[in-house]
Amino acid sequence: MLASRVTTLTWLCVIFYSRVALLANGQDACGDQGICKCYFKEEEAILVFVVDCSSLGLTLPPSNVPPKTDKLFLSYNNLTALPEPLFSDMISLQHLYLDSNKLGSLPMHTFSNLANLEQLNLRENILTELPDHIFSDLTSLQYLSLDSNNIEGLPENIFASQTGIFELNMSNNKLASLPGNIFFNQTKLLTLWLNSNNLMTLPADIFSRLINLHILYLSANKFTSLPVNMFTNLKNLMMLYLDRNSLTTLPEQIFSNLTNLYILSIAQMNLTYLPGEMFSGIYVLYLSMSNNKLASLPGNIFFNQTKLLTLDLSFNYLTVLPDQIFAALSALNTL
Repeated sequence: MLASRVTTLTWLCVIFYSRVALLANGQDACGDQGICKCYFKEEEAILVFVVDCSSLGLTLPPSNVPPKTDKLFLSYNNLTALPEPLFSDMISLQHLYLDSNKLGSLPMHTFSNLANLEQLNLRENILTELPDHIFSDLTSLQYLSLDSNNIEGLPENIFASQTGIFELNMSNNKLASLPGNIFFNQTKLLTLWLNSNNLMTLPADIFSRLINLHILYLSANKFTSLPVNMFTNLKNLMMLYLDRNSLTTLPEQIFSNLTNLYILSIAQMNLTYLPGEMFSGIYVLYLSMSNNKLASLPGNIFFNQTKLLTLDLSFNYLTVLPDQIFAALSALNTL
């Protein structure tokens, strides 16, 4: 009897969600027959209009989304394609969430006329590439999430119009290389995620214009070498994550200009050797060098690290260390 009731309940749920999906495709978003949640919400003393069509099992977007919409949620559906004029009259749109769908491609003019859009979330789709000028009208964009797709490459001018972007997430893709000038206009960028890709190397000047960058994630790639001057202009960088790569050593002066750096992770790589001047010029608070193949360290490697609070040297091949290697670490509280 119990099994029968469970089976009946399961089928009722399937029928319910199937009917919701069928109704939603081509159905109006708002109004008496609307299938989305449509409401006004006060944010920072400003009234915004929200249309929430997330988690409805949609395979096509709903129709007649009000042009006055400020925030549109289409997350957690089964969207495989977007009609090109879908957003063309939503000139007030500021936040657009298309994450967690099944989008494999996007038409060139998908985001045309969205000059006021500030946040675009495309994470967790199955995109493999993007048209060259797909973001060209998004001149107000501040936050862009492209992570957790299958993107293998990007055109060099893909972000040319995003001069005010603060956060850019391209992690968990299949990027094997990047054009040298891809970030040329991103002088206001604060956080950049490039971790969990297939990057083996990067152009020496790829970050040269990111003068305000605070956080850079390069973890879990396939780097075997890095240009010595790759971080030269990142004088405002505070956190750098290089862990889980295949580097056996690092250029001696690669970090020397990172005068504001306070977190550095070079853990879980194949480091066998580090030069004595490796960390000269920087004064980090947290330094992880764990899970490498270091059998020895130069006696002066930590000479200037008077602010260092945490140092992780675990899971290396170290058997003996120079007598005074930790002498300058007056602030150290975790080793």
